[in-house]
Amino acid sequence: MKEGVPERIWKFGRVARLPGGDQLVSKQIELLKAIIPGITRLGVLTTGGALSHDDQMLGATKAAQVLKLKLIEVRVSAPGDLARLESICGKGACQALYVMQDPQMQSWRAQIVEWAARLQLPTVSSSTAFTENGALMSYSSNIPELYRRAATFVDKILRGAKPGDLPIEQPTKFELVVNQKTAKALGIKISDEILLRADRVIE
Repeated sequence: MKEGVPERIWKFGRVARLPGGDQLVSKQIELLKAIIPGITRLGVLTTGGALSHDDQMLGATKAAQVLKLKLIEVRVSAPGDLARLESICGKGACQALYVMQDPQMQSWRAQIVEWAARLQLPTVSSSTAFTENGALMSYSSNIPELYRRAATFVDKILRGAKPGDLPIEQPTKFELVVNQKTAKALGIKISDEILLRADRVIE
């Protein structure tokens, strides 16, 4: 893990830092730790190629330091590489799995969840689709709200505003989704506090 992660942002086709990206990851891991307080070793599944990779790794590192977790990186570049989860995280080497936000892994989510279930790894991600496929939980910005905000930007541009002059906005609404069916299969008791806090519980 590198120190001094470069300041970058994604704005209208230019690469720059995604504001708040590291805080979102920290919150995801914090929630996972709240559900499973005893974990000390967390696998981090990544391709290393996502635009927000450095921000996400920074957030994971910050959370690990505060929560006293050891991060174990599992880097893959194709679905066939997911077998590395068994060689790196198998036999209790990892007690849970954090899946980085990445378009490639989003398309591999069924295979990732299958491997996680096989290895009995409670999994957290920023995609509700992962949770719907069987991951333990997800915590992410509210997608419908992002679409609504995007529509206001399109309206301003159509009315003559220059895209480069529009401010960068951070998400303000977030969604916690918990898969109770997966928790029961893993023998995990999710507290009533977390269940009440969840925006959606998959039974």
